[in-house]
Amino acid sequence: MLAISGGTAVVQVLGFLLSPIITRLYTPGEFGVLSIYTAIVTILSLGSFKYERAIPIAEDDTSAINIIALCLLVLTGYTLLISLLFILIGTPILGLLGASELVPYMVLIPIGVFFSGLFLIFMQWALRNKAYKNISKATIFQGIAGNIIKIGLGLIGVGSLGLLLGRIASTGMGIARLSGTLVTDNCLRKNISLERILWNAKRYIRFPLYLSPAIFLVNTGPQLPSLFIASMFGVNIAGFYGFSIGIVMLPVTLIGNSVGQVFYGEAASIGKNNPLEIKRLAGKMVKNLILIGLVPLGILAWFGPTLFSWVFGSNWYEAGIYARILTLLMLSTLAYYPVSRVFEIFEKQNASLLLNTIQFALIILVFTIGITLKLDSYSTIALYSIAMAFSNALNCFMARKVLN
Repeated sequence: MLAISGGTAVVQVLGFLLSPIITRLYTPGEFGVLSIYTAIVTILSLGSFKYERAIPIAEDDTSAINIIALCLLVLTGYTLLISLLFILIGTPILGLLGASELVPYMVLIPIGVFFSGLFLIFMQWALRNKAYKNISKATIFQGIAGNIIKIGLGLIGVGSLGLLLGRIASTGMGIARLSGTLVTDNCLRKNISLERILWNAKRYIRFPLYLSPAIFLVNTGPQLPSLFIASMFGVNIAGFYGFSIGIVMLPVTLIGNSVGQVFYGEAASIGKNNPLEIKRLAGKMVKNLILIGLVPLGILAWFGPTLFSWVFGSNWYEAGIYARILTLLMLSTLAYYPVSRVFEIFEKQNASLLLNTIQFALIILVFTIGITLKLDSYSTIALYSIAMAFSNALNCFMARKVLN
């Protein structure tokens, strides 16, 4: 856990330290194009329709290598379908989303989807082989490569393309790092056959049938605001929002993920036979995380716009206003995210899916209200922040109910 979360922490801190340079090389509008691109790629990144989740649990390496072959076939077919879709109707789709600025770089969308799926496949292979140090190194190399390319291309003034290529290169570096042993192992690749691929496709059919929809909801929900904001208020506001949410959610990434992993390990070792102890541990954890979160919340609430203007440049003063508005979302997510592992420990995935569906519906409702009432960007994002805080509170309530 330390190896994997440590790599993520290094990348997040590195990105934060380099962001004052990057924000002075690119405009908010160019960051808006990146936010829209990231949202579209994330939503479309169904990859191999979650067949890759079967790689770590395959009975032997022969089955695992045939599942990888199956994943590559599914991913390639899906990417070709996405490419055809954007060739035929990509321009009107992006126009509808208020992302006409992304049209010149439309070809990068299927590339991003393919790279994202490929990375997930090799990540699962690394997990199967317990190559945790490789995963950590891949994460660090991703962060270094992505930021170097963004800065380098920003210095020569290529605009939005620099940010997009930096993101793609980051994923590509992770793929290169994780795929090493698999690419060089000829003996393993000789065991691939069409018969075995089809057998595994049938054997693990529950992954695309049941897991894909759940993952789609989880991935799509947080990305919808960027698309709605771009469509309603333009790419500049989308850029301010995308950058501010990244900064605001930094404590969740650095603290929440690590605490969640530790809580999962502790609760799993305690076992289902002692839910009272897990409940005590969860309650203590939520209280402590709220206390920890009050510090960055207070700083952003009082000094957000000034800090953003000073650290990231005068162009980013407005992003500080959005960061101030989003602090409630940050605090509630930090408190809730680790305790959400309760649903996995007690195998209540159906409750988790229901909560994800409610959250997805709330996001749609918020922006429907914003469009109907013609709210300004501040009011719309404030309403979104309140709705997500309510959703996180509901999730905490349900987790406590499961423990009871």
